[in-house]
Amino acid sequence: MFGFRFIKTQPTEYVIQYRDGEPSRQGAGLSFWYFAPSSSIVVVPTASVNEPFIFPETTADFQEVTVQGQITYRVVDPVRTASLLNFTIGPKGAYVSEDPQKLSQRLIDQVQVAMRAEVQGLSLKDILASGEALVGRVLAELGRQPMVEALGIELLGLSLLAVKPKPETAKALEAEAREALLRRADEAIYSRRNAAVEQERTIKENELATEIAVENKKRQVREAQMEAERAVQERRLQIERDKMAGRIGLEQQNKELVALATANQREDADGDRKVVLIVRDTRLDELVARFNTVQQAEFYVEHLGADFGDYLDEQRQYRAAVEEAEGAARAFGRLQRVNRRYLGNFIFGADDIVVVLGQDGLVANTLKYLDGQHVLGVNPDRKRWDGVLLPFVPGDLAKVLPEEAAGRRPLKRVTMAKASLNTGETLFAVNDLFIGPRSHISARYTIAIGEVSERQSSSGIIVSTGMGSTGWMKSLYAGWAGTAAALGVEPPAGALCASFPWDADFLHYFVREPFPSRTTSASLVAGRIASGTALAIDSAMAENGVIFSDGIEADFLDFNAGARATIAVAERQGLLVS
Repeated sequence: MFGFRFIKTQPTEYVIQYRDGEPSRQGAGLSFWYFAPSSSIVVVPTASVNEPFIFPETTADFQEVTVQGQITYRVVDPVRTASLLNFTIGPKGAYVSEDPQKLSQRLIDQVQVAMRAEVQGLSLKDILASGEALVGRVLAELGRQPMVEALGIELLGLSLLAVKPKPETAKALEAEAREALLRRADEAIYSRRNAAVEQERTIKENELATEIAVENKKRQVREAQMEAERAVQERRLQIERDKMAGRIGLEQQNKELVALATANQREDADGDRKVVLIVRDTRLDELVARFNTVQQAEFYVEHLGADFGDYLDEQRQYRAAVEEAEGAARAFGRLQRVNRRYLGNFIFGADDIVVVLGQDGLVANTLKYLDGQHVLGVNPDRKRWDGVLLPFVPGDLAKVLPEEAAGRRPLKRVTMAKASLNTGETLFAVNDLFIGPRSHISARYTIAIGEVSERQSSSGIIVSTGMGSTGWMKSLYAGWAGTAAALGVEPPAGALCASFPWDADFLHYFVREPFPSRTTSASLVAGRIASGTALAIDSAMAENGVIFSDGIEADFLDFNAGARATIAVAERQGLLVS
């Protein structure tokens, strides 16, 4: 009213009142009345200001980049600023010129000049990696510019928000970095896998070393047992040689008594023949070996509802039979007792009389380890065992042993089968040989007899002697006959008679469950192996192929790919005293 007006400013605004060309009042945050016709009001903001900027630049290696950031400043000398730029406000409180907006632009221009000088001196990779260092150098350069001081402003800070190359350049850099990271990742994966493989190899080597050590210990035990038996045998042979040397010396001194001395030596040798008694563990012995004590074995058997008394009766009867047989053998001459588990390692003398105290299976198992020795089968308990191969009882030995030593007992000869591998290993069988897989899978092989051969896939091959023809082989022929009868087929006369004499000079073979296909045949499924001929079998099984005899699976030969087995009548026979 009447030209008087009131102005009120903020603490962040510096106001100057000019009257008649001279400043009459100035200060921050003032409020006052003034006479408008004779006054000019200048308001300079002193608050901090954030001004963003973005501009393209070229690096030292001629790559375009976009620099983005903001500069923070404030006016610290408003009088000087007002002297260079027009901050006068009009009646309505607005600036009368555009100079206030030019202040920020002038400062940004200075930032761009300083930034360009720095960017042009750096390569693309360096500019991308030098954020804080670049900000420091630009701020230092701006602080040295006289324009900044002349404008009366103070730089509070410079923030570099982004330095971006062109998209195609960025992709190239990303690809290079990504490939480097992938290479490092691949190297890490390779190193980890390599370490895992190395660790697995170390574990396998340790396991193999442990297995080798265990097998070496087992071998040492077996060798120690064999050495002990061999030492005993050698000592006995040495004693015999010493005795013979003494007799020879006496005979040389007494030529006239040569004939009488020779007769006496023959009689002494007959009377000094060794008896080898073959025994076995009873069922109770096996249970005690498994459970450590009789009481624990009794608990186990009765817990399952079985009668433990039968086990005790069997053991008492068997031990009584062993004691009686040993007494008769010692009364006859020298005695050596051998458990069946040591048969494979025991060395029999050429004139030993072998007494087997056990079931028929023990007699058959003993025969295949002998070469010309006579065998007496003794039944320890006729109430429990039939004993086809056990014609004697312990009480008969006192009479039978001298008769056998004098050669007055009849002999029954038993033909044996022999399996020979191309590795040099051999296995004899008294009853039968099984050639096939260890478990219930198909056996693959090539079978040949004479000039005829074919590839087969079956459950295995049975080769039977005359003694074994009434066992496993008989059951195979019975199954064949039953199948033929069910299908209404009449087999040829005599074809179903599986048995043949114990001393027959031939063997029978039978292929179990042959399977014909495009690659396998089923023509050579049964037949005779005559003396002087052989059945040849070439294994095509990668693993689990075996050959075992007389139903004892623990006594076997490995029969895997590359192995060739030749099955024929053995050159030696078993001799049973009857």
